[in-house]
Amino acid sequence: MKIYIVRHGESEWNILKRTQGSKNTKLTQRGREQAKLLSKRLLDANISHIYTSDLDRAYETANIISEALGLKVKATKDLRELSLGKWEGLSRNQIEDQFPKQLDSWHKDINFKSHYGESITEARIRVNWFLDSIFNYHKRNNIVLVSHAIICKLLITELLKIPTQHLWSFKIDNASISIVERRDLFTSSLTINDTCHLKRQLI
Repeated sequence: MKIYIVRHGESEWNILKRTQGSKNTKLTQRGREQAKLLSKRLLDANISHIYTSDLDRAYETANIISEALGLKVKATKDLRELSLGKWEGLSRNQIEDQFPKQLDSWHKDINFKSHYGESITEARIRVNWFLDSIFNYHKRNNIVLVSHAIICKLLITELLKIPTQHLWSFKIDNASISIVERRDLFTSSLTINDTCHLKRQLI
């Protein structure tokens, strides 16, 4: 079984460098083009199911993939990006100005959460619940999970049994693919943050 973990294409707030979290932002035209290139990469992957966050930027990415593969999409709140509360809509500098030292605390403590936000530990619980639910259903199928930067990282670290504190040790770019293979009792990483399929995109 191979699990293709996909981050959504470029969104409107990615361009503006605004913190998105659980806010519902849309793809840019470039993001749609990225999703089309990504879908071509998956044509020969023998995918049986596509799951996605229900937020627009992920859902649209998943629908572009599904059209290419001829599959239906199942949307779930379990794959939503971690809620960042009052940080959402702000740039990194604005967060630093309005909520001094909170970003530093968030990166150091997986139990820290912004005002009205969600901690990484809380997001980890729902990610694990989701993984358990799909493993009860899928045994040998190759599946696609379309989500967001932090949730993609949590999916990877949980599948590979990497301590959550190492969440910040790697990047997850827009429209990237990370592949984790489950075989009997062994789980291994085949690729993380692969964006080779986007090289054909006009810049």
